[in-house]
Amino acid sequence: MKRHFPLALLALALLLPACQNRQQMIEKSAQGYLDAMGNYLIDEAYPYATRHTREHTLPTMAYLTEHTNPNYIKSNTPATITLKQTVMLSDTSARVYYHKHTPIKELDDSVTLYLEEGQWLVDVRIRPFPLPSTTKPLMPSVTDDSITVGGRRIAQKELLNAKKVKFNKK
Repeated sequence: MKRHFPLALLALALLLPACQNRQQMIEKSAQGYLDAMGNYLIDEAYPYATRHTREHTLPTMAYLTEHTNPNYIKSNTPATITLKQTVMLSDTSARVYYHKHTPIKELDDSVTLYLEEGQWLVDVRIRPFPLPSTTKPLMPSVTDDSITVGGRRIAQKELLNAKKVKFNKK
């Protein structure tokens, strides 16, 4: 038994730096992604994101950021992200728990990272929704003599001659 103790100690000594290096890589990716997203810098999050997140989540977040009131973004930055704990889920997945502080709110949450093509990358999946792909207005726009709804112009004359619908009040 005494002969195996030095070998076990040596194996542990060799394994410990590898685990620390892996944790550092995981936390570096998580910190990079969370700092970028927390400060509305979506383009800076791409290097830290999985392929799925780059192709689906980040374009949606970029669209939403572009359509967010700039005054709100200004009032909600800077964000300070503090990593709290890193938990290995498997050899190729980990979860990083963090605290986010902004001038408006405090948030405790987590992100999942996967080992993808030799790198630890953040994977955030959101329910996709169709982004507008045309210049059709989402809301009706009124001009001097017509209104545009869903890309179709309706003249005021048509609106005035439209059949009136009566609603029953209960």
